[in-house]
Formats: sequence, structure tokens, C-alpha cells
Amino acid sequence: PKPTAEPVWMSQWAPDAKLRAAVAGHPEVVALGDYTLGRFYSLGKGDPATTLDLCKRYVEWRNSKKYGVERVGDISVSSPGVVESIKTGKCYLLNSRTKQGCPLVVVKVKNHDPSMHTLDETTHFVIHVLFQAEGALHEPESSQYSIIFDMRDASLKNIDYKAVQRFITILTSYCPERLHAMLLYEAPGFFSSLCWPLIKPWLNPETSKKI
Repeated sequence: PKPTAEPVWMSQWAPDAKLRAAVAGHPEVVALGDYTLGRFYSLGKGDPATTLDLCKRYVEWRNSKKYGVERVGDISVSSPGVVESIKTGKCYLLNSRTKQGCPLVVVKVKNHDPSMHTLDETTHFVIHVLFQAEGALHEPESSQYSIIFDMRDASLKNIDYKAVQRFITILTSYCPERLHAMLLYEAPGFFSSLCWPLIKPWLNPETSKKI
């Protein structure tokens, strides 16, 4: 996507009187702040009731015990499987940023072995990295990150469909408007013919446009 002074959602979906009225009786949602409310307003297509429901689900998700942890919002480097995943070098946040000023996450697909970790442990690592990328943002100047999937030398054994599906769910349902762009770098032929037809339907149209 071309660089812009601010993401479209910030100008188009800034919280208005209707949204503020809808969330007024829900302090846990109000506490999310205008930028987060705006991102979910975009996901909710400008419908206050839908946006409120999405925000409540987000708060519930962060406070939940999903994936075998005490609280999703507390997932960190000390969570099960995270340190081991870091050691593989399969995913990390670069110190540099893109030309658009976005933090950049790199995923080395060839370094991922689905048999090394449980699905929940892989999910802990995914969330940890996304939290890291989110922590590198400085709203409103910087509100989105980009992701590069480096697929050089990757094989079918590295493709983890269950983890990919969870990643997409987390990214689209709980991190709306956080993704600026995603690059599948040097994807092998088998990925285009065998894997992508299975993965693409899991993406919403807005996310697909950023790939």
C-alpha cells in the first residue's frame, strides 16, 4: 500500500457521538481509548452496536484463559514455548522500520517445525510477537506494522495450517487495522498451488488486499 499521512480508518472511523453513546455504559470498553475504538469501528463497518460487541469480545479475549494461560493479555517471553520459539529464529521484530515508518516483523518459514511445539505454545509465541510489534507503535504517528513471510527454502513440512488459521483469527478479530502490508517473499510453487487456495478463504477481503 502507498504511504499515507494517516491510515484511512483514523479519518473515516474516528469515534463519533453514536459510538460514544453506545459504549458509555461499558467502562472496560471506554478504557480502550479512541484509537482502539476507531480500529474496531472500522471492523464493525461503522455500526455502533456491532463495534461495541467486537470491543467486548476483545476485552474478554485479553482477560480469558484461552490457549492454556492464566490471562491472554499477560502472554510474554515467560509463557510456555515462547523462549524455545525465539531460539529457532523463526520470527522476530526488526530494529529498523519500513519507509512508511511501520515496525517490521520477519517470519522465517523454513525454521518452523510444527512438531516441536503444541498449537497452544505456537499461539503464545504468535501473540507475544504481535504484542511486541504493537508495543513498538506510537499512535497516532505510527499505528500499523508490516509482516514479511520469508519463504526461501521452505517445504511442506514447515506449513502449519492450524497455526496459520489461529494467526489469521487473532490478527483479524483482535488486531483490526494493525496490519499495513504483508509480503510472501519467494513463495515456492507448491505454496501457490497447494497451500494458498486453502489459506486464502480464511482471510477477509480487507486483509487480502494488503498481501
